[in-house]
Amino acid sequence: MSTRESHSRENANLHDNEYSTNEDTVISQCMSCGKDTDKCCVLDKLGVRIPICGDMDCQQQVSIGALYNKLNKSERLFVNDMKIVWFAHVEYTFHVITAARDDAKERNGVTSSHTKTFLKRLYENQTDIVKLMTPYIGIEIAGALEAKLKEHITIAVELVGDYLKEGLNSKTANTDWVKWKVNAREIAEILSNVKSKKFTAKFRFKTSPLRVWKMNILERALTIHIQLTDEQIKAVTIDQFGGQEPNWTSAIHAHDKIIEQAQTIANALAVGLINHFKIKPAKTF
Repeated sequence: MSTRESHSRENANLHDNEYSTNEDTVISQCMSCGKDTDKCCVLDKLGVRIPICGDMDCQQQVSIGALYNKLNKSERLFVNDMKIVWFAHVEYTFHVITAARDDAKERNGVTSSHTKTFLKRLYENQTDIVKLMTPYIGIEIAGALEAKLKEHITIAVELVGDYLKEGLNSKTANTDWVKWKVNAREIAEILSNVKSKKFTAKFRFKTSPLRVWKMNILERALTIHIQLTDEQIKAVTIDQFGGQEPNWTSAIHAHDKIIEQAQTIANALAVGLINHFKIKPAKTF
């Protein structure tokens, strides 16, 4: 994990005494049904979301705020680190999208060193995410996950190029969008194969203890992630054929939603591992 992300932890608003009262740490969107959790779920004593939307998979939606004071130091740092790498994922992606747009408009499509640098860092960020999880998911699954996460980035870059070259109604973009959805399913499938080695009952979800995450929940979350990112890409690249400026208001609105939803993914990944594994002291910083 990079020195930059190490410094981010020091500056992040993720301090111990904030978790019991900071409402921003509570998952606000159900990864199963897509609704706001205050409309589809209620919290039990451990912070586990009990569904009132009729979808029992909502039981895996957990409020970090409710659980945080029950976590030890290593577990707290693990939650923080997961949130940091996913925040970085969103930020570097936005940088790459806007840089690629600038290349198309100002450099006749020639990729600048600026764009190459951010793209390289975005690929490295996928390694950061996997490195954080590898001690628990194992080397074999970690390798498969890293390959698919990097493919996730490659397809996103292809989509940006499609819109810049052919406009928002690009047929090539439609093909790449299907590839992106398949990739999201494949990532979810890989993670759904992670099984508990030593189940910890104290934070038990009311689901099967054998699997750390359910595939349909992960697939839905990742699909929402790419839908929001596609919305952002379109807002940034809309001017290429229309002659107007990018819709920065829509791009920023999408960006805010992507940050929030990515933190939901980070929370779910971290809490899933905390529930099923003994979290080791961080060695990456």
